[in-house]
Amino acid sequence: MVDFDDFDWEDATTFAGIAGFIEESLREENRKDPSEAPEDEEFDDFRNEEEFISTKRKLQMLAARDPEFARYVIKKAREQSEQWALQAQARRLISAADKAYKLQEEEDQRGALTSETMANALGKWVEYKWADLSEEEHEDYPVLYMLAEVITDELKVTLDYLKTDGKWEEGLIVQPRRFAKLKKRVYLYGTCDQWKKDWYFRMDRLKNIKVA
Repeated sequence: MVDFDDFDWEDATTFAGIAGFIEESLREENRKDPSEAPEDEEFDDFRNEEEFISTKRKLQMLAARDPEFARYVIKKAREQSEQWALQAQARRLISAADKAYKLQEEEDQRGALTSETMANALGKWVEYKWADLSEEEHEDYPVLYMLAEVITDELKVTLDYLKTDGKWEEGLIVQPRRFAKLKKRVYLYGTCDQWKKDWYFRMDRLKNIKVA
């Protein structure tokens, strides 16, 4: 059974974007492995309730035909939505840090630089780079201390990652760049050599993290 009770407007944008993919899946007799599902789909905003209901029905049709694949599609959509939210958060944080540092430079040029302005600029950068992680989060993930050194020294790590399809991808080589936090979850942001793209890796899906 695929549970649609939590299908709400918060997920609407992402689900709309994969509507075409769902439709194609319904027509495809010999589908590929779900882990090979295309990741370059174009995603559009929902425009009205009718479109929302239509996509929900398509998902229900897919679930009736292939429940396992329907669950995968839903998880994949939410994973992508999560990545977008983290990207938007990063843009906001770096913008705030840039403004704070520009103010610091302006005050410095006028000879009126204050400790408050300096602290604010540093605080904004720390929030962007290190996500202001708490002691409890470091206790949950002791490897964060090692990863902080790796980020500072611009080193790479190898790690295993639990994918949306429930399978572990082992031995990924990642260049960690910073930490992030969203909805009480901690993420490691970095560039993956094998995937050839940047990604927010959920810390609760990582294991065997070692300096490369």
